[in-house]
Amino acid sequence: MKREDILVAGQLFLFVLIGLGFFRLPDASSGMIKMVGLVVAVAGGLVGLAAIRQHQVVNQQPPKVSPVPNESVGLVESGLYRFVRHPIYSGVLLAALGAAIINGHLAMFVLFVLLYGWLTMKSMFEEQLLSQTYPTYPDYMTRTGRFVPPILNRK
Repeated sequence: MKREDILVAGQLFLFVLIGLGFFRLPDASSGMIKMVGLVVAVAGGLVGLAAIRQHQVVNQQPPKVSPVPNESVGLVESGLYRFVRHPIYSGVLLAALGAAIINGHLAMFVLFVLLYGWLTMKSMFEEQLLSQTYPTYPDYMTRTGRFVPPILNRK
């Protein structure tokens, strides 16, 4: 199995665990906390959908799940991509954090941390390939954050 396939399979496995945990683990948060979690989860969904739409508008096709770049499309540097290199991952992470807050069970927060680590590993591999495919990508990396705008994080 190729590295990119393992990264995608691991990501999907974590999605399934988060979904199962959300619906099967005992609910441990209160009303106001649930509302905060819902806002975070909805914001994540909107960020992810907006990033998918922006990619599709620029490249006339949706982004791939695989970290291997599609050499027939261009590098998207507008919209949310102007601020972060992986806004779809950002949206997924926000949605997973929101689900953890809504549920409130420690296992959900552990799954969120595991997903964050997995997507970081996947994005680092993807960035190596993107740097080989797009000569301007290393410069783009210096201007943008991985999952949050650079004002909020260190590269």
